[in-house]
Amino acid sequence: MAGNIKSVIRSWRDPALKTYNTFRDAQEVCGMGYEDKELVDVIVSKTVQNRHLLNDASYFNNATLSSLTVLLYCLQEFDSINVIDLGGSTGLQYHMVRGLIAKNKRIRWHVVESTALVEKSRSLFSTDELSFSDNLEKTIHDLKEIHLVHCSGVIQYMPDPYGTLEMIAAANARYLVFARMCFSKKAKEVIIVQQSTLSSNGFGPLPASFKDRTLSYPQTSIRKEKFLSILKEQYETIFSFQDESGVHYPQWQEGLGVFMKKK
Repeated sequence: MAGNIKSVIRSWRDPALKTYNTFRDAQEVCGMGYEDKELVDVIVSKTVQNRHLLNDASYFNNATLSSLTVLLYCLQEFDSINVIDLGGSTGLQYHMVRGLIAKNKRIRWHVVESTALVEKSRSLFSTDELSFSDNLEKTIHDLKEIHLVHCSGVIQYMPDPYGTLEMIAAANARYLVFARMCFSKKAKEVIIVQQSTLSSNGFGPLPASFKDRTLSYPQTSIRKEKFLSILKEQYETIFSFQDESGVHYPQWQEGLGVFMKKK
């Protein structure tokens, strides 16, 4: 296994990585990708085993701190907020920041994730504040008011990243946050097959009942100019922040975080 992990690390550092014309072309060589049953089981098992640590500030990373900053900003304006967390896993960011926010501030956190992960998470992690859906369009439609759309390291893994951004823009949320973004330094989108290890997904160490292995899934580094052009008619940038945590190939990828407010 050590040899496999080393080969994955080498591929991350290789600027001449194979590229694909379309997301579908890349997906064909990836197997189940984020719908992989064992991947889902690992993420869920890690959350169950380590949930008691999720509100421990010593485990916070830059993504958590950006989420907390944005939530505190929103809660200056509203006492009760609806949050859509696209690609929010098992609600990790909700669990991490909730304990630091006053209980009289009502948060309804709606995670939108893969069908396989939603099916497991609904029965284990749903509360009166935390819910799960596998349909972004329906979640937007069902909410009468959206105060924040939270996207952390997810746009680059969507089959249609620009279409997803257009859907988010049309949702008319008061605020948008994009953390762990991955933009192309080239003059075009770059579609690759990204690899990671099973153990690197989810919060905490790999449970002993699982054997580590390599996973593959398509990734699109989008153009920052087009990202901003989709949103600029309706949103203004409050602040941006350096965030390289979603970047694996710094030779031709740029990391950034952006917090935006409805005009």
